[in-house]
Amino acid sequence: MSATLEITCPKCRKEFKVPAALTGKTIKCKACTTPFKVSPPAPAAPPADADAPIKFKDDPEPAKRPSVSADEDLDPYGVQQDDSHIARCPFCAQALDPPDTKICQECGYDMQQRKRHATVVTAEATGEEVFQHLLPGILCVVLIVALLVVNVICFLNMRDWMTNGMLDAGEKDEATGNAKFILPPLCFNLWIGLMSLAVSFFAGKFAVKRLILNPKPEEKILKK
Repeated sequence: MSATLEITCPKCRKEFKVPAALTGKTIKCKACTTPFKVSPPAPAAPPADADAPIKFKDDPEPAKRPSVSADEDLDPYGVQQDDSHIARCPFCAQALDPPDTKICQECGYDMQQRKRHATVVTAEATGEEVFQHLLPGILCVVLIVALLVVNVICFLNMRDWMTNGMLDAGEKDEATGNAKFILPPLCFNLWIGLMSLAVSFFAGKFAVKRLILNPKPEEKILKK
């Protein structure tokens, strides 16, 4: 009995057997009539080494790994050097100064994140723009000081303002000799103080943010 080979049509993937004597010759597929050459059977794979490391899915075959000498740094995405040993940006090929620069100043390419950052041209703020930026914070400070002065004035003069007014009870305290009121002056001073405290809190918060945390206006973008 003659030896046979199991082959597969490269087009329709139909499997069938042919005599081994047809190895290396061109035949036609019985199903789709596609001509193709009969290949010799592939050699059997060597037995697996039980102590060999487990191969990962994305690991290239050993034969496909590029040969790298001991003093050669294979880094296709890192800083490249030419024959003069000058470090250059892998994106725009401009010389890097210093050579270990993390971001290219010419094109904005980041050597660590492997991406290019956007570069823009900005204009420095003028003195007038800085003043306009700080003015709301300065006005908040003035408002806080004004509220403090108003509270002091109210505390010192509220009793005199209420005397002979609608809330004056028309009687005097026998112990102090002061006029009596339907509502004491301290009640009005307390309400004025609470409202002033609430306004001063938000004004002070804005003033700190504008004058201390963010004293410079945003840069004007001239060109992206």
